[in-house]
Amino acid sequence: LQRNSSTRGYLPSSAKQKARRRYKKCRKAYRLQGQLKRLVVQRLQLDWSPEQISERFKMEGLGSLSHECIYQMIRQDLNRYRPHLRRLRWFKGCGRYKQKGTHRHSFQPNIKERPKAADQRLRLGDIERDIMFAKRKTPILVCVDRKSRYTVIRQVNNLKAETVNRMTEAIAEQLPFKVKTVTSDRGTEFKVPLKQLATYYCDPQTPQQRGTVENTIGLIRQYIKRDTDLTKSKGLLKKNREEAKR
Repeated sequence: LQRNSSTRGYLPSSAKQKARRRYKKCRKAYRLQGQLKRLVVQRLQLDWSPEQISERFKMEGLGSLSHECIYQMIRQDLNRYRPHLRRLRWFKGCGRYKQKGTHRHSFQPNIKERPKAADQRLRLGDIERDIMFAKRKTPILVCVDRKSRYTVIRQVNNLKAETVNRMTEAIAEQLPFKVKTVTSDRGTEFKVPLKQLATYYCDPQTPQQRGTVENTIGLIRQYIKRDTDLTKSKGLLKKNREEAKR
């Protein structure tokens, strides 16, 4: 009361203003300034998330910058950065393939039998795969390497196990490294194990066991949404590739 009083005694409004001034004065200077802020803004405009920017700064030796600090900067000018942010709910992918009844397929071997090198991401060539959908339930096969996060996506004509397996084998042949294992969920499109590649299956309703591909699909959703018409996107993709070559 003594600290916030004036010659007219204690007034709540003036006391609040004094408290705010002291609070601002005792706080540290805002970290995101100058060149550091420009680097963050450049990556945000490339649709990177604050978490990706924070971890990348550590890898490149640009300093330790928490993702929360970046979020504070975003909140100060939300309208500017909103178009570059993803809007995902926690565990959005859970329950997409809830098991109904009993499958006739064994879905073996189980992921628990997968080599430890694959579990610990010690080598290249351990792939996770899953299906995502665009407009009119157009299926897209997503294959991700667990160690490097090297990702390949391909549109498939249907969800027959034979069709999906052929596309998976075609992707494996195109990769710059040899594929050693493939991890799938228990969807019917993956019910037939691959002939040329060791295939492992996750437990029912456990997307966290294939978190790499689930997280990658979340990143791809920023560009290929559920209402994206792939028949109209082919021309745009071709144009982008031509511009990238130039």
